Amino acid sequence: MPDDARKRAHRAYITKVHDDLPRKILDALEWVGWKDIIPPGSRVAVKPNLTWPFHKPGVTTSPVLIDALLSVLKTRASEIIICESDKSDRAYKAMDAFTGHGLQEICARHGADLLNLSALETTHTDEVVNGRRIRIPLPKMLLDNGIILVDVPALKTHSMTGISAGMKNLWGCIPDPMRLLYHPVFDEGNAVVNRLLAPRLVLIDALHVQDGNGPFFGRPVRMDTIIAADGTAASEPVACALMGIEPAAVSHLALAGSLGMLARLDEIEMNASPLDFQKRTFKATRTCLNHLSAYIFRRSWANKLVYDSCLTRLAFAVLRLLRRDRMKEDRRKVLDPSVFRSKRHPVSELFRHP
Repeated sequence: MPDDARKRAHRAYITKVHDDLPRKILDALEWVGWKDIIPPGSRVAVKPNLTWPFHKPGVTTSPVLIDALLSVLKTRASEIIICESDKSDRAYKAMDAFTGHGLQEICARHGADLLNLSALETTHTDEVVNGRRIRIPLPKMLLDNGIILVDVPALKTHSMTGISAGMKNLWGCIPDPMRLLYHPVFDEGNAVVNRLLAPRLVLIDALHVQDGNGPFFGRPVRMDTIIAADGTAASEPVACALMGIEPAAVSHLALAGSLGMLARLDEIEMNASPLDFQKRTFKATRTCLNHLSAYIFRRSWANKLVYDSCLTRLAFAVLRLLRRDRMKEDRRKVLDPSVFRSKRHPVSELFRHP
């Protein structure tokens, strides 16, 4: 490691994982200095990506990774909470996703708790970013200085935002099930959410990385990789490099960079170059429905018309109808949750695809 690396402000670790996931996670956390971040007896909130009601590789955070992470965190934390909000189009509750990912059993094994952020007391932001006033609800609990937030996203393309990694994952901390209504100010709002919640550790699930029509219906590419960082300032550039995506080409990351919230790769002390782990260039694609959604995504009047008017119930009914067959097919393919409790299978065998 060159001498100037010691002066770099951020740290990140990237590694392949074929077995012994807890050991690999511990190595990654040691590299980013987790013992300085999580003192003994800490209260820790873990935010995975549970944006589908059951585990779908490349879409949601892998239960096997959550299981392994908790086995490490509990050696220092006195309290661990896995938290998520209700689905943003009211399609399902956070508890449904907890059940679909087998998290009750995982939490029982490690003495952790599950928490629906949509059931908590909230406070509203009131900040101006890029000339836009941002008023977004956030759970008071996550703003408590006594809570250390660990951000555990699934790495994937996203048809609306280009990429979903650590910063995008925290959008799911907004407890309002209709957070779709905040999409017209997504870039600025996501910057505010990340600045206020300020995760101290990020562990990116890149066991599979979704390509194409993310966040739900792309192709999972097996990468057998994890990324750890001491914050999203470091995790996002490394994740982008792994995917072959320029942060400046992703609007919410470009804004974060202009606000000083994103490091350059040469400002991050790394154990290895993410380019050595790159398999391909990932690219978000859009269907005709995605193009319509993208138009609505950025325009306040269209957003309000679809998501907060007499048309809303009809719009959600059509959306659920369009997704129904795809979700049934996914359920037929998903692995039995009991496999996540087995120690006989190496990580690479837990996520085979037909």
